[in-house]
Amino acid sequence: MWVFINGISEECSARELTKMVNRLAMPGWSFFKEKVKAVEITRSKVLKLKFNKTQEWEIHGLVFIDPSESAHEMIGRLNAASQMGRRLRAHPYIHREASRDRRRLMLDKAHRYPGDRRREDRRRISLASQVVDAFNLS
Repeated sequence: MWVFINGISEECSARELTKMVNRLAMPGWSFFKEKVKAVEITRSKVLKLKFNKTQEWEIHGLVFIDPSESAHEMIGRLNAASQMGRRLRAHPYIHREASRDRRRLMLDKAHRYPGDRRREDRRRISLASQVVDAFNLS
């Protein structure tokens, strides 16, 4: 399962992101925290997202955690962690494509009602993204 991490520093590389998540999965210094069993991080990416309206760049991380059953526990640990004084925020990442839009079938079959906002596509078109760094373990 892909996990989207917000709040990483601009100097963070994909390899450092992988090491940070591995340290949170296996905290060897703590006797009280249980270790997450059999977590494997196979891929990680550092993304830069730019909002065209404000012209500001944000740095985010993507980490692939296998198996996906333990990914939710890792999301909880990432939400409680901090890196260089910044609080991390993590959530599951869902990749969406315009070709797989389920709303398109409804729009093609139904008559458009001008007051129905839910049928419109609410994706952020004014968002530009680029992969800054990627790390594959395989």
